[in-house]
Amino acid sequence: MSDAGRYTCEYATYPTGNEQGTTTLIMLSKPKNSANGVTVQAGTKSVVVARCEAADAKPAATIEWLAPVGGNHSTSTTSGPDGTVTVRSEYRLVPTPADNGREVICRVNQKTQKQPWVYPIKLSVEYLPSVSIEGYDHNWYVGRSDATLVCLANANPEPTTITWTAASGPLPETVVVEGNKLTVRKVDDAVNTTFICEVKNRLGSSRNQITTVVIEALEDPSSAGVVAGAVIGSLLALLLVVALIAVLLTRSRRQQRRGYPSSGDSIATGSGGSNGGDYGNKARLLFGNSGNNSSKNGTGTNNNGPIYTYR
Repeated sequence: MSDAGRYTCEYATYPTGNEQGTTTLIMLSKPKNSANGVTVQAGTKSVVVARCEAADAKPAATIEWLAPVGGNHSTSTTSGPDGTVTVRSEYRLVPTPADNGREVICRVNQKTQKQPWVYPIKLSVEYLPSVSIEGYDHNWYVGRSDATLVCLANANPEPTTITWTAASGPLPETVVVEGNKLTVRKVDDAVNTTFICEVKNRLGSSRNQITTVVIEALEDPSSAGVVAGAVIGSLLALLLVVALIAVLLTRSRRQQRRGYPSSGDSIATGSGGSNGGDYGNKARLLFGNSGNNSSKNGTGTNNNGPIYTYR
């Protein structure tokens, strides 16, 4: 950078004398760019969460921030003894747990760069654990097995310990704890209580609780099967009786059609006419070729003729 300045070339001629030419040399310097995030804790005050720098540049660089988190930035410059300029910029916001892991981008523009220098920075926001409990379905009945609660925690840094307790005192004997999972081997009145899950990380601890209500036992599935079997057996027996009655009725109707009168029917044995105005089932004997003719041997009627039933 010290080579910058005005340069003069002088030469001598004869007989006209000396001549000279002057030019100015301008030196440029490419910036040394860097950027980094700052680990902060969630709070209510605006703090610096990222920094970006373009050092020893000539001419001075410009720094821009591309960020969806809604913060603001401030920029400062420092001039060097050789004519270079260092530009520093800080990005600020009020950090929340939701900002953890989000990206802001630092972009540096300067004459010597063929294209802008771009650097993404992932924010690091630390916060206390946020605790929730899942798994309770409001159906904890007496005798139910393996009812489970799960303690979920969102924290930065990561949780170090997870502890289950009961508001009524020590955990019931039927309760088993494995990490963030609480399992009730067999539900009884002892688990009719409030379970508390406490989660700790380096910043502190948070807790959440849930009250479980034990209800009456559901109907024994085996007795329900017995009742169902009895109902099905009764229906099958009823169907069998109906089928038997249908068969008997069918046989009775077939016998009537073949000439066997049912009770209440009458048989006409006279000259073949119907029995005065009776519209029920009637049977009539037919005699030979004619109703009044004698049989072959001249005595009696032909009782071997067909019997017809008509309605």
